[in-house]
Amino acid sequence: MEYTGKYRTLYSKQLGHEVNILEYRSDHNPGRNYCYEFCTRCGNPIKRIMFVVQDSETDVEEMYLGSDCIKHFC
Repeated sequence: MEYTGKYRTLYSKQLGHEVNILEYRSDHNPGRNYCYEFCTRCGNPIKRIMFVVQDSETDVEEMYLGSDCIKHFC
């Protein structure tokens, strides 16, 4: 996964504070033995697009979300 340079800052009702959402993408097709990051919300492996939710003040990573689960985050 590589950071695309895209991010946004918003207030998360779910976490109760300001967060940064960073976008990561992977262009290769990994095989079966590839180690995936798993989505915090649904538990499925994230293969192509990953969104990392960080605390905006401390930059601590709090959640890893796939492209489907980011739609349900606020």
